[in-house]
Amino acid sequence: MTADEPDRTTIRQIEFELEKAEHGMALPYDPERVGQLRPMLVEARKRKLSHAATKRRRGLGQALVGIKTGD
Repeated sequence: MTADEPDRTTIRQIEFELEKAEHGMALPYDPERVGQLRPMLVEARKRKLSHAATKRRRGLGQALVGIKTGD
């Protein structure tokens, strides 16, 4: 895992922070914090999906090379 690849824990942390900002946890609604966290969460999810798609493409490419060469 690389530094630019969000893992499940990072996404969960952002989700939890967003939940706290939206629903209070004994604090009032924090629109500024919600505005910061929503784009962070969307971006983290996009990066995770992008990384998974890249990994899958590389795996398929390697599998096809093995089929062509008979390995």
